[in-house]
Amino acid sequence: MRLLSSVAQDLRLALRQARRTPVVSSVALLSLALGIGANVAIFSLVNALMLRALPVHEPDRLVVLGREDGYGSSGQASTSFTHPQFEYLREHQNLFTGVMATGFARFNLSTGGEARVIPGLYVNASFLDTLGVPPVIGRNFTIEDDRRGGGPDGPVAILNHGFWQREYGGDRSVVGRTIALDGHPFTVIGITPQDFFGVRVGLSFDVMVPIGNEPVIRAAESSFGRSTSWWLTVFARLTPGDSRTRAEERLNAFVPSLRAATMPRSTNSGRL
Repeated sequence: MRLLSSVAQDLRLALRQARRTPVVSSVALLSLALGIGANVAIFSLVNALMLRALPVHEPDRLVVLGREDGYGSSGQASTSFTHPQFEYLREHQNLFTGVMATGFARFNLSTGGEARVIPGLYVNASFLDTLGVPPVIGRNFTIEDDRRGGGPDGPVAILNHGFWQREYGGDRSVVGRTIALDGHPFTVIGITPQDFFGVRVGLSFDVMVPIGNEPVIRAAESSFGRSTSWWLTVFARLTPGDSRTRAEERLNAFVPSLRAATMPRSTNSGRL
């Protein structure tokens, strides 16, 4: 009883102090709320205007997934995700008509001597399908291609149309041949349409490979499957008739299971 009396006295004193300094007290409560909230990710769907300039099917239905988790010096939602987070979302979500992920890369074409570095993309198997951009020559990536190390055809690549013209003079027989990326042979399986430059306005690519082929390139430094490597940008396509607000609400209801399944138990980062 003595302890309860002491607590009650302290509470009454705190309330009287709060009434005397309401502004300071409000700031303190807001700071506490933000501190608690930093440990719970709020997903947002970044409907960037630049997405609408992409030469893809219904670009206005595309969104970028972001995390409003208190991170990022700009104060904006972070758009970096780990590979396990994307895989869990892809396998368990029923919120969107499609989800896709991409990570930027730099590939060396040289097999000896001076390096010839080109811009590249790591993408999941349904990347082009989700965008509605089929190859104009050859085929698209498959789930088998996107497995760690590659599928039955081994590591594979799809070439940007402009790179194909510059490097191979538009020779259609390049499909089925190999291209060396960081000294590793990749079989060319397709060519993208002429007007397709990727998913970043002003930032094109020359070669894309499946995310599952990333360990072939990066070996021991691979981020594939690592729950502590934040390297993928995740895009989604809204279902017909759905709004960004409704999709965000359902997505945030999905967060607890995503976090439980993909975050290291020992992490103190507060992310997700």
